[in-house]
Amino acid sequence: MRLKRKAENKRQKTITGSLKNKTPAEKECVEICTAWVKTLAGANIPLSKTDHPLVREFLDRRVRNGGVISGRTQLTDTYLPEVYLKEKENLKLKRKDKKIAVIFVECCDEARSVLNVPFAPLQPDFSRQVNSFLVDTVFLDAVNHSTVSQAVVKAVNEYQIDYENVVVIDTDNASYMKKAFDCVFSTQFPNSVHITCSAHIVNLIDESFRKPFQMVDTFVRGFKNMFYNSGSRKARYFHFMNQKLQEESPDVKASMPPSRAVPRHTQHTRLRRVPENLGHHSLRWSWLESSLLRPLPGAGPAGFSPTLPPPSLPSQLAS
Repeated sequence: MRLKRKAENKRQKTITGSLKNKTPAEKECVEICTAWVKTLAGANIPLSKTDHPLVREFLDRRVRNGGVISGRTQLTDTYLPEVYLKEKENLKLKRKDKKIAVIFVECCDEARSVLNVPFAPLQPDFSRQVNSFLVDTVFLDAVNHSTVSQAVVKAVNEYQIDYENVVVIDTDNASYMKKAFDCVFSTQFPNSVHITCSAHIVNLIDESFRKPFQMVDTFVRGFKNMFYNSGSRKARYFHFMNQKLQEESPDVKASMPPSRAVPRHTQHTRLRRVPENLGHHSLRWSWLESSLLRPLPGAGPAGFSPTLPPPSLPSQLAS
C-alpha cells in the first residue's frame, strides 16, 4: 500500500489540478506562463525565444510579472501539453456538426513514410477564409490502402466528427489512395467524393512532355551537379557568365549558380525552362571549354580533360 501511495504521489499533475492548492501569487504565475505559451504557439514563435537575452530583458522590464515566466524547458514540459489539450478541445467544439474536407498526403522523412492528415472546414471563418488545420501526423511502417485508411478513420473519430459530415476526400493519384477510397472511405463516409491533387496530375502531364527533351534534361542535371559544394567553380562561373551576358545585354546578370535540387510536383518549372537552357547552352559550353578543359600545372602536355558530352552536343540540342 505504501508503494502504491508513493507512486500515485509521484504522478505528474495537470495545471488545472495543481491550481487548487496554490497561493494567489502561484496561480498568477501559472496563468501568465500558460498565456505566454499560447501566444507564442499561436504566433508560430519557438518557445526557445523566451531564453533570448533581449526577450528576457523585455519581459523583466516591460511586462508586468514577466520575470516569473519560466524558461524554455519548463514551458515545454509543463505548460505546452496543457495548452495543446485545451486547443484541441476548442477545435472539436468549433468543428462539431460542420462539414469538412479530409486532406491527406504521404511523404518521406529520411527512411520513414509520413502521413499528414489535415482537416479543412467548408465554411469560411470570420476573415472569410477557409483555413485547414493539421490533426495528426502518422509514421507508417507500411504504405498501403489499409494503413492509410486506419490512420484517417482514427483521426476522424478522435475529433468526434460525424461520418456524414465528411464530404470531400482529397488525395494524390497513387493507386493505394484510390483503393482506400473505393474499399473504405466510399462506404465509411457515404456523402464523400474523391478529389485527386491537381499538382500531381500536372506533374504526370509534364513528365510526358519532357520525354522528347531527354538530352536537355541530362545536360542540365550534369551541369548542376558540377556546382555542388564547389565554391571556386561557382566564382569562375559567375565571372565568365556576367562578362558574356553584359556584352549581349548589360541589364542581365547571373545571380545564382545552377542548383541540382528538384522539388516534387514542380517538374513543370523545369519544362518551362527548356527554352532558357537552350538559349544559354552556348555560353555554358564556352565556359566548360575555357574552365574545365584548360591544361593544369603538372598535368603534362595533354593537360586534364574531364569526361564531357561529345562536341556535337550543342548542334543536337539546338535542333
